[in-house]
Amino acid sequence: MVQIVDKVLRTPGGDDQKIEVVRNTDDICAPCPKRRGLRCSNQDGIEKLDKAHLRALKLDYGQVITWGEAQERIRKHVAPEGLQVICAGCQWLQYGMCEAAVRELHG
Repeated sequence: MVQIVDKVLRTPGGDDQKIEVVRNTDDICAPCPKRRGLRCSNQDGIEKLDKAHLRALKLDYGQVITWGEAQERIRKHVAPEGLQVICAGCQWLQYGMCEAAVRELHG
């Protein structure tokens, strides 16, 4: 994940990086020990979270947008405190990293 976020998305020109909304595991999932090929050992939970994020950001599987467009959708549709609902059940929610990132995005 650090490879993609810090070395691609957060670099000059990162906002122009195209990203595809996929149904299965993706490049960010690569180092995760729960990855099982194109699936996750917690696939049901991941699909629930993915569907909540798709609804919140008004996206569909197969859609290709830039990272800049993704950030704009987050600013427009997701308040930091909204993550408590959108991300309900996510094991990372309790650490506050995503909420801090969304707060920073809102500036």
